[in-house]
Amino acid sequence: MEDHWGGRPRSVLLVSYFLHALQDGAAERNVAKRVLIGITDAELSAEDMKKIACYLPFVVDGFYILRELDDFVEKFDPQEYFVDAEEATRVFDLCERARAQMKQNEKEYEGCIFPWYGATLRREDLARTMVLAALCADGALTDRVAPSSRSATPGSALRRSSSKTPLSPVQEQALIDLLRLAPETAARIIRENPTVTVPDTEVTDTLRTAPGRQKDLMGGDFVTRHEGDLSPPAASQDGECTPHGARSPLRTA
Repeated sequence: MEDHWGGRPRSVLLVSYFLHALQDGAAERNVAKRVLIGITDAELSAEDMKKIACYLPFVVDGFYILRELDDFVEKFDPQEYFVDAEEATRVFDLCERARAQMKQNEKEYEGCIFPWYGATLRREDLARTMVLAALCADGALTDRVAPSSRSATPGSALRRSSSKTPLSPVQEQALIDLLRLAPETAARIIRENPTVTVPDTEVTDTLRTAPGRQKDLMGGDFVTRHEGDLSPPAASQDGECTPHGARSPLRTA
């Protein structure tokens, strides 16, 4: 299949080799997005996957949430990465298809441009690009991105959605995963969204196993409010323990 520029597949791959010469991250990203958005087949060919491997780094490299989450949410600029939500969604769709087709965590394309030069496509990078696109799509992709990446990163997508609106079932499940993987991020989301509901046992299990420093990161007020739930299950009249775990709104005040 020829690229939408009218170039042959090998020529398109060759452009990616010289793209760094632009020395302009925004221009490099724009060229890469143009190539990626031009891949429209539902079933991706081997050549399509090579293009993704070659051009995806120009879109997502440099996107990491390394600084404090509040600072990231405040300063993140979606237009640095995508023109609008539609463009972000098209890249998201492509990465979702590519990730679904991959049978292993990474695929090396040796010598796809020159005999001594190739590219590697990783499921992790596809998922990271999907998170980036979701952050730039005004909340429209939050449900779709939640199951694709079991890391702390999707928490920032939840943080960018309204703190006053109830989470969808998919988002609530992502929050439960976040409680296990990044409790401090999950605790912050819970504090900021009084409508959040997750099973009580998920919070108490997290607090029961969290080390002291992690509890500090979760916030003393949050820990204090929920530590009372760590007592052993109450015994019923027939002597059996009544487990906690009914689904109810988390205390936020």
